[in-house]
Amino acid sequence: MVLQPLKITEANDDAANHEDEQRRAYIRRAFGRLLRVMGAFGVTSSTGGTQQSKCSEICRTVRLIAAVCLVMLFLAQFTHLFLRAIATVGTATALKLHFFSRSQTTLTTALGLIILSRRSRKLPSVLSSIASACTWSSDLEFRPLRRFITCSMAYLACIYCVIFPVSLLMKVLKVRGLNESFLGWTIPAGVVSFGMMMIETTSIAFRSAHLMTLIVTCLTLGMQFAHLTRSMKTFRQGWSINKSASEYASGMNDLLYRHYRLSKLVHQFDAIFSASLFLFMASDLIVVTSLISYFISGHRLETTMGHYVTRTDLDHGMFMSSAVGGVVLILSRVIVTAYLSYRAESCIPELHMILEDPDIHLDLEKHIHRSLHRLRDAPVTLTGWGLVSMNRSFVLSLLGVLSTYLVVVVQISANTGQELPMACHCNLTSFGNTSATVV
Repeated sequence: MVLQPLKITEANDDAANHEDEQRRAYIRRAFGRLLRVMGAFGVTSSTGGTQQSKCSEICRTVRLIAAVCLVMLFLAQFTHLFLRAIATVGTATALKLHFFSRSQTTLTTALGLIILSRRSRKLPSVLSSIASACTWSSDLEFRPLRRFITCSMAYLACIYCVIFPVSLLMKVLKVRGLNESFLGWTIPAGVVSFGMMMIETTSIAFRSAHLMTLIVTCLTLGMQFAHLTRSMKTFRQGWSINKSASEYASGMNDLLYRHYRLSKLVHQFDAIFSASLFLFMASDLIVVTSLISYFISGHRLETTMGHYVTRTDLDHGMFMSSAVGGVVLILSRVIVTAYLSYRAESCIPELHMILEDPDIHLDLEKHIHRSLHRLRDAPVTLTGWGLVSMNRSFVLSLLGVLSTYLVVVVQISANTGQELPMACHCNLTSFGNTSATVV
């Protein structure tokens, strides 16, 4: 009769461990899909292992070189179109801002591919360790993360299966019978549109996979830190009731060690992602500030150079979507990194409350002081190439920068009160090519 409750408890523990292992396997599969997307560009190994054969390493290098060459080809065509444009309409400020905004996005994508490929050899093992370190109290706690992962995978599939073919079909129908210049050669406009849109779509897919890897990692680790804080609070309240000091000290030391392990994983992930995170954050910030200039100045939106040949409502709609997308990208990166930092530091008030108890175990007090010093000297947060910490204060700094820029643009626009020349509203892909010009 005494063994029956023990068997029930063991069965419940086995069921909980089995469910936890299924959730870990789900996260590993999600990380594996994202690694395969980035592995298609030669950025990282898609096999998930740290050891690679010489043949697979060569194939990865070839994929990386091909991806970088395609991106640079896009930049070369873009620069060619810009030079033709300024030769026709002069050095208009709108054209300069437009060229700078688009070209730096393309250039930072190429730099991100190269830099991340040099740092990502340990990325599969780090992501696998993050998934293995996860524990969940219930399926209700895991459900938001699972829904986000499902939506992320659906978005990546939508880019290539829906958005790209539909946009390409609509553009090809618009440019039938027209010609366009590609680095000086006159070829059918549909061929130019297909090639440039294909390169742009692959670039978006890579940056989307990079962003989703960042978001899934930050959410996963942030939820684990939040779970640790709740466990510390439970232990503290339980100790105040039954005063089992030795068991409490042992359990709390285990939680502190788990916090240390998760913090170490954050630093390992930051060592891989910090440089590319800084590049893409700065790139998106430049795009947003350039678009603010367009909106506040009251000028018509220009179509994007390089993969739109005619100036249509579709072009304006895609340009508007890129404006919204730039804001969403910045907010997504800032919010999830600040969430991770906040959750990692949420245990500090609990630790101080434990230290206030006069009956605290001496060994536990030593471990708590050590953890507090570690959190002070090495904050658990992602960084932008080690230059800035992506925490809540960075959110306020970024909002301050955007607000200041917005005020300056509004003031300049109010003082000048001038419109740009109408020539600046022409499609930049059509200058010098009368057969493809739509005024």
